[in-house]
Amino acid sequence: MPARLIYDNLKTVVDTVFVGKERQFNRRFLTLANHYLFEPAACTPTSGWEKGQVENQVGNVREWLFTPLARFASFADLNAWLATRCQELVQRMHPTQSQRTIAACYADEQPLLRRVSAQSVSWRVLRAALERNEFAAWPTESVARLHVADAAWREVLLGNQPHAGLQQQHMLPLDQIEHTTGVGLVPNINRYLMRAVQMDLCTAGESIFTFAKLGRFIIIGFVHEPQMDRWKGTKIHANSGIIEPRKYVVPGILARYLNEKADKMADALRSMSDAQHTKVDKAFSDNVDQYIDSDAYDAMVADIGMFGDAAFSKR
Repeated sequence: MPARLIYDNLKTVVDTVFVGKERQFNRRFLTLANHYLFEPAACTPTSGWEKGQVENQVGNVREWLFTPLARFASFADLNAWLATRCQELVQRMHPTQSQRTIAACYADEQPLLRRVSAQSVSWRVLRAALERNEFAAWPTESVARLHVADAAWREVLLGNQPHAGLQQQHMLPLDQIEHTTGVGLVPNINRYLMRAVQMDLCTAGESIFTFAKLGRFIIIGFVHEPQMDRWKGTKIHANSGIIEPRKYVVPGILARYLNEKADKMADALRSMSDAQHTKVDKAFSDNVDQYIDSDAYDAMVADIGMFGDAAFSKR
């Protein structure tokens, strides 16, 4: 993510143009800028050169890639071709630095971009909850802890602090469950674990944490965790680390939370109309080969292996 982005004076960004560079930015646009932590800047009216080569280069790249118009059997083939063509095009000379390639200029610029890290994911989940005022009925002490975590993560993302102290980041990789003891899992648990995307602000007793499920990974951001020894093998270190097979230990409350969310997902599927089910069935029958090679198929097979006919939703 760049630290500074330059915009033309489009209405969705600028409400009022004052003298010089002074602007009244759109309120919702400023929410976006605060969310991604970039500084917005606006061009001088009728001074198109201030945007550099952006508009021209969009047209050039479109022409280089899509003239003549190419056809592909699948999105996978298209993406593979685009990746190859982009690697070829970055060897061209830069439009304003004519002695250097586009690749060389990007190599200089890349270290200046801020990475979207696990911490940035947790901070964005927290910011979304704060903006929606989801904690209005929470105790004052809990609300204060949200703001402490907000400030701590923001300082790290801005590069002002090396780490966020007790507001740690934890990651849990996910895969198929083949068997379990002690928790009565719902019959679609594997489909939820391997496929669902979800973000939430959670509280359990004194514990408060952000929850971001991104496919086969869960990112947990500790807002307040009085029993950190309940989490083993999940901590993300600020500057280095390796995701690898290991033993992970998490509180039982997390397993119950995941089970509850999987059950809600099953309820949503059961509530689909006949027309929606017909569309899903047609999409499946039209793309059987792709489905068999997907995580969705592997998750379904795992659920059937654990639960038999109960793995299928009934309305």
